[in-house]
Amino acid sequence: MTGMLSFALANAMMNRMTDDAVLKIAQELIAIDTTNPPGTQPQAVEYLSRFLAGHGMTCWTETVSGAPSLFAAMEGNEPAVCWIGHWDVVPPGPPESWTVTAPFTPLIRDGMLYGRGACDMKTGIAAAIGAAVELAAHTRRRPGTLVLAILADEENGGRRGGAPLLQNLHRRFRFDYGLVGEPTGFDLKIGRRGACWGRIHFKGIQAHGARPEEGDNPILKLAGAVTALSRTTFTRDIRTDFADPTLSVTTAHAGDKDNVIPNRATIGIDIRTTPSQSLQSLQTDLHRTLREAGLARNTDYQLELSWLADPYYTVHEPYIRLCSESIESVTGRTPRKCVQGGTSDGRFLASLGVPVLEIGLENTTLHKVNESCCVESLFKLKRIYSAVFNRLFQPS
Repeated sequence: MTGMLSFALANAMMNRMTDDAVLKIAQELIAIDTTNPPGTQPQAVEYLSRFLAGHGMTCWTETVSGAPSLFAAMEGNEPAVCWIGHWDVVPPGPPESWTVTAPFTPLIRDGMLYGRGACDMKTGIAAAIGAAVELAAHTRRRPGTLVLAILADEENGGRRGGAPLLQNLHRRFRFDYGLVGEPTGFDLKIGRRGACWGRIHFKGIQAHGARPEEGDNPILKLAGAVTALSRTTFTRDIRTDFADPTLSVTTAHAGDKDNVIPNRATIGIDIRTTPSQSLQSLQTDLHRTLREAGLARNTDYQLELSWLADPYYTVHEPYIRLCSESIESVTGRTPRKCVQGGTSDGRFLASLGVPVLEIGLENTTLHKVNESCCVESLFKLKRIYSAVFNRLFQPS
C-alpha cells in the first residue's frame, strides 16, 4: 500500500512539475537565436535531442543543405501519429524596436512570456514535448507510435525541411494522423490555403521627366493595375468553411532617377489559394482583371506566377471530433473549425493522404516585435496535446 501511495505521489509530483519543465524548455529555446535566414543553427536541435533521448525517446537528425531537422519517436503499434513543428523563426527586426525584452532574452512579465518564438512556435514545441514525455512514461499501457518532427526551414518554404523529409518519414511509419503545432488561437484548423507568388512587369518607353509626351510611363500602368487587382474577386471554394482566396500587392519598383521616366515597372503579388484553384485558373483570372483595366497582354505587361504551396483540407470527421473534444475538455469552449492564415508544413503530410489538423496557441503576435504568449495558455496547450494523444492511443 505504501508503495502504491508513493508511486501515486511521485506521479502527481511529476505532473505538477511538468508545467515548470515545459516553461523551461520554451525559455531555453527562445534564448537560442534560430533566425531563418540562415536557418542552419544546430544548437536548438542538439538541446532538444539530448532532452528527449534522456526521456526514453529514439532521436535522430537529418540535415538538408546545412539545415538540421530533429525526429523523436516513441514506437509501438497502431495508430501512428506525427506531430509537426519547426524550430526556425523569422528575423526579429531592429533590436531597438523590442520594448519589453531583447528578442532572444526570454522574459516573463504579468503572466506573459516574451521573445522571438514565444508565439510561433517554440512554445508549441515545448508543449508537445511535455505531452510526449508524459506519454512515454506510460508506454507499457499505451499502444501506438508517436513521432515528433521538429523541422527546419518552415519560415522559408520548407525546402530544407518538411518538403524533402516528411515523405520519407511517412514511408517508414505509415502515419494514420498528423497534428501541427502552429498557433491557431485554440481553434481547430482543418486545412490551409495554398500560396502562389508572382510578378507583373509593366512595359514603357524611357524619356526625360520634363518631356513625358515622348515616353510611355509604365508607372501609370502599374497604378491602374494595382487598383484593379485590389478589387479582384475569385470564385469561392465549394467548402463553406474554407477561407476565401486573397490577393495582396506586396512590392513595387520603378525607376532609378527622379528626372527619368523608366521603361519598366514591376509589382510583386501574393495570392492565397483554395483547392478549387490552379495555376492556370489564376492566370486566367489575372489576365481578365488586367484586360478590364485597359492593359494588353505582352504589349503592356508580362505576368510571371510561381506556385509555392498546395492547399489542403481534412474531412476525417472522427479525428476532427476527437481533437475538438480534446480542446473543449481543457478550454471549456467548442473550438471553431477554420481554414485561415498562411501555409504550414502540414501540407507535406496531407499531400500523402494523411488527415492533418492543427492546434496551437494564440496567434496575435506572430512575426511581430514583442512577440509573446500567455504562460497559462502554454500549459493549456500541453494538456490539449496530452488529451489528443491519450484519446488516440487509448487501449482498444
